[in-house]
Amino acid sequence: MLARISKRSFWLVIAAFIFSTLIVSLIVAPSDINNSYFQSPWATDTTEVGYDEPKVAPPSNRTVHMLAPATGPGVGLCKTLLSLAILGYPTPKIIGWGGESSNSKLLGGGSHFIKITRALAFVNDEENLKKPGFEDDLLFLFDAYDIWFQLPMETLISRYDAIVAEENERIARRMGRAKNIENITSNIVFASGKRCCPNLPNTIACYPIPESPLPADLYGANTDSTLGATPWSSHRTRYLVGGYSIGPVRDMRRLLQRAKDKMDACLHRSHHWTDLTDREAASECWHGSDQSLFAEILGEQEFHREVMRRRHRKHYDGVLDALIPQRAGANPPPTRLEGHLFNDYLNPPFVHEERDPGYIPGKPYEYGVTVDYWSLLGHQTSNAWWDRRYIRLDEPFEEQLGTLNGYSCAPKPPNIEDVPDGGVLDLMPGEDWTSLPLYSEICVGVAPVMIHHNSYAKDRLEKEWDKTWWHNRSRSLLQQRRNEGLPMLIQGIPNEHGENLLWKNICPQEFDKELYRDPTPPEEPLEEEAPQEQGSQEQPPQEQPPKEEPPKEDPPQDDLPQDDLPVEQPAKEEPPKEDPPKQDPPKEGVTTPLPPPQDETPQQPAQEKPTEEPPHKHLDLSILPPPQNMRTGNPADKPKKNEPPSSEEPQKQEDPSKAESIQVETQTETPTLGTPTATPTATPTATPTAE
Repeated sequence: MLARISKRSFWLVIAAFIFSTLIVSLIVAPSDINNSYFQSPWATDTTEVGYDEPKVAPPSNRTVHMLAPATGPGVGLCKTLLSLAILGYPTPKIIGWGGESSNSKLLGGGSHFIKITRALAFVNDEENLKKPGFEDDLLFLFDAYDIWFQLPMETLISRYDAIVAEENERIARRMGRAKNIENITSNIVFASGKRCCPNLPNTIACYPIPESPLPADLYGANTDSTLGATPWSSHRTRYLVGGYSIGPVRDMRRLLQRAKDKMDACLHRSHHWTDLTDREAASECWHGSDQSLFAEILGEQEFHREVMRRRHRKHYDGVLDALIPQRAGANPPPTRLEGHLFNDYLNPPFVHEERDPGYIPGKPYEYGVTVDYWSLLGHQTSNAWWDRRYIRLDEPFEEQLGTLNGYSCAPKPPNIEDVPDGGVLDLMPGEDWTSLPLYSEICVGVAPVMIHHNSYAKDRLEKEWDKTWWHNRSRSLLQQRRNEGLPMLIQGIPNEHGENLLWKNICPQEFDKELYRDPTPPEEPLEEEAPQEQGSQEQPPQEQPPKEEPPKEDPPQDDLPQDDLPVEQPAKEEPPKEDPPKQDPPKEGVTTPLPPPQDETPQQPAQEKPTEEPPHKHLDLSILPPPQNMRTGNPADKPKKNEPPSSEEPQKQEDPSKAESIQVETQTETPTLGTPTATPTATPTATPTAE
């Protein structure tokens, strides 16, 4: 009898311990985690993309300041402005117009830094600071030469709000109690891509970046491996891309100032420890890359977020983690970087850039930056050519996919429930968003607001232009917007010098053939703008508009040609009929760029000129030499010196300013001026105002 009582008491004690542990874990967990307590704090493994109601209704009278860095006219700039005008976006402000780019050692002659310096000058302008509510306004900074807009402004703003809300929930799950103690939030959103570049993967810009919230099996067993059409095509979006960023003015000012300070510190830097070849990849801020500076800021932020998470852990958290896997604030799961598996985000086992893991009060490295993981705002084409299609939702989805290759994801149709009716649809009777061919990211099922052509293959800016939904109707839509009195078409587009640049000066008539591609061009040009208001100035007469084919640029070192689909080859001609004997014409060698055939290999056709790999394409992190301020997890062998890349065929440019787009990273940065259980929700909001 006593034995039975003793045994019963033992199990009661065990049950009481488990119950009390659950109660304690619920008490010590953050209170702002909504219905996601038992989910992973670092990633979301889901195969569905959903749009739930936003957590907080966005304000209806928000002002958005749109800044487009551009140094001069060009077809690429006109395509961006055309897509903005057709959709009825507020007039952007052009920054950097007429700026000199003369440093041959830097990307675009140094023009990439305009994105930082001129945007910082805008948010610090005394007149702007006097405007009521300016600090709470949104600053939207976007590349002006390789981004196309396909969805309206209301969708962009509502999705931005959804991304911020979902990211802050993810921070709570990831950091646990440290989130509330340190008051950690994110409200600046950058574009996101699959490859960390131009920074090397073992630098602070790359190895502390947390796991992507996209499904862990997005590309099946190949996910996050180097198996794919390119070494990065099977990666989930995770890393910062500088193509666009959006956030409150007060927060963007602090971020831009930090980037400016970093730029001043590294602008004349040379012989960095990451220079594995004589190319000195990290010199001069990675050869003038603004993206490298923002990526480093994000890496430092995530490094110190992990420091704060560890500092606010309690001695009993390890026990709770064992009882409740994936609880909020638990240790992160292992992650992969260029194929290397590790689980210590502060001290990975390979040779890496060392940073002090000590806790620093005051959060000096916290800038509230996150990235657009789900491509809701924009999709980056670099290493993602196989992930996109132009989809009409009123037609069978499967019939529009074509043949999928062996590395393809499981495709999903885009969800456009958050895209409002009206707007440009009112100018196209009988059309709605389901009947238009929308550029779609088919792996997660999203039609992005923007298409960012940051791939190496800049010829896609020409090849893809006639696939957009405004093709064959852009001239008519633009004229209708002009008739409505759209300010950017009537008054012009302001620049930072107080001038209004008229459409005819930014986009002269010689660009019309490529810009509109009319089946039968009109005999007369579009109606001219109304006379400009007093104080506005036309383009200086001495500045001549460029030719359609500007000077060729040096090939950027981003996506190599073999990373993309086979280049279309012209069909061979038949032999002359009069030459006996009569021969059958050879088969055409034209390949279809979309979709890739089943038996397609990631390499270029044999006739394509081979190219060398970028310096860290297959970088073995275990053999890097230990630099002076490094932690060495494994013994470092003497590295093999990479051969300099072979010269590649120069890409055809859209405009002279595109000659400033020389890149060392996978994502190309435009010369002048980036979630949890379900994808962030976005609902239409009232049309915001803008300056």
